[in-house]
Amino acid sequence: MAQVERLSQNAKGAAWQDSFTRLAESFWDEFLSIPRHSVSLPFPEDARLKRVAEALSATPADPRGQQEWADMAGMSLRSFIRHFTADTGMQFSVWRQRLRILNAQERLARRERVTDVAAAVGYESLGAFAAAFRKSTGYSPSAYVQRCRVGTTDPM
Repeated sequence: MAQVERLSQNAKGAAWQDSFTRLAESFWDEFLSIPRHSVSLPFPEDARLKRVAEALSATPADPRGQQEWADMAGMSLRSFIRHFTADTGMQFSVWRQRLRILNAQERLARRERVTDVAAAVGYESLGAFAAAFRKSTGYSPSAYVQRCRVGTTDPM
């Protein structure tokens, strides 16, 4: 975070010095070393599976089970599971969980209430949401909100 601040402050003003060039190179080295799966979500290419992914993206709290999603895709459950994993590199349940957590991160960064976010992404209890969020991000939802606030100048 400190690297980003120093780089952004320097970008507004004077010419780059060697020290800032090294800082920028170090930043990119660190950024590129972040596991891709931790900050992205692969979407399926298959049109049938893409329909499912888009429906879940629009409503992450949708409670339908795998069989219902397979029906939506016009596939048997076994084919759905096999094709989804092959297309995204992830099991459907893992993909869905990551979608929910990424959606929650966006909402928390927008300063929505933790309880509202938990419900919006499909958790019936705050405890279950907090446990899943911590397991995925390493932070509790409230700690994540605090980290987001530190990076802003908005006094809220």
